Amino acid sequence: MTIESGNIYNILRTYNRQVKFGKATDALSSKKSSSSSVDKVSLSPEAKKLMFITDILGEIGRDDVKKEDIEKYLKDVDFAKINSDDLEKLKKDILASFA
Repeated sequence: MTIESGNIYNILRTYNRQVKFGKATDALSSKKSSSSSVDKVSLSPEAKKLMFITDILGEIGRDDVKKEDIEKYLKDVDFAKINSDDLEKLKKDILASFA
C-alpha cells in the first residue's frame, strides 16, 4: 500500500478499506503480539519531505518559523534515496540553526 499524501483521517480510512476488502492485513488486531508484525507502508518522497518538515516545525514550536524557512535547507535533498541516519543528522543541523 502506498500513501502519496493526505491527512491522517483519509489515510486511516483508506487503510481500513484495504483491510475490509482483503488487500491489506489487519496485523494489529489479528496477532496477539502486535509489535512483532505490522504492515509496511511506503511513503512517496514528497510525503516523506512533508512529514520531515512538520516534525521539525513541531520540535521548534515557534510561530515565526514557516515551512518555506525549512525548505531552504532541503533544496538538494533527495528524499527517495536518503537514509534515516542522514535524515537525523540533517534534522539536528536544522534544529541547531533555529535555536
